[in-house]
Amino acid sequence: MMSELGGCIHAVANVVLLHVQVEEGLNAPDNASTLVFGKQNYEAAQHDFAELQRVATELNMDASLHYVNYCIELFSRGIIGHNGELLLARNHAERLHSNLESVRTSFLVQMSSKLVLVFDSKHIEYVRSGEPLFGYEVENVFPKASEEITEAALCLAFSRPTAAVFHLMRAMELSVQRLAEALGKSNPNEKVWGVILSDINAAIEAMPKGPARDAWSASHTHLYHVKQAWRNDTMHPKTTYTEEQAQNVFDAVRSFMAHLATLVSQPS
Repeated sequence: MMSELGGCIHAVANVVLLHVQVEEGLNAPDNASTLVFGKQNYEAAQHDFAELQRVATELNMDASLHYVNYCIELFSRGIIGHNGELLLARNHAERLHSNLESVRTSFLVQMSSKLVLVFDSKHIEYVRSGEPLFGYEVENVFPKASEEITEAALCLAFSRPTAAVFHLMRAMELSVQRLAEALGKSNPNEKVWGVILSDINAAIEAMPKGPARDAWSASHTHLYHVKQAWRNDTMHPKTTYTEEQAQNVFDAVRSFMAHLATLVSQPS
């Protein structure tokens, strides 16, 4: 289970501030029967409660979720004024004050039992589920490589560079096979980079000169860059890779597969 906690940390800090504001309102000299929360503060609190609700649910923090839900319920008992402010009866504000403290302490206690991993900002896209890392065209042309690409990215994010290259090897096997088939040079058992590049180059050189040949020639160049980043004579990864080396392989494979996907998806 992976959950983004940046918003949660910010929300807990805001809960502390809200707790102080409610306390000041309750201790005001006028002893008002109703506390007023400005529209901006009210909407910000709603956003913070929603974020805490999300994290507590994702991380199975039942006690924290209970207190957050009660805060939301107390807010729902207020009246929205003409300017969007929230008018909350004093008895509800008193319960909110007590419950806000419970939110803070429960999150601190329950989060202390969780292991939090901090990812480098350059790897955030690798752990977020969103658009395909190599683009939609690669996803559509090489659907079987999708899982390998995702796993390679996660290995990079978790500082497992050699494992990342092993997953990239599987993605490359699929894409090189597709390239060879498109050029009439299919050889699924061939793993030696020099032979692969030589066969592909021979097929490209046999093409008539023109834009099509230039495009296929570019794919050969991208594949050569993968070989250089691979740092091994065969398509099998070498014994170990540093994080920088694995990132270079990842970037080279992405460029190659993106270019190849454009070529093979075009009508003959």
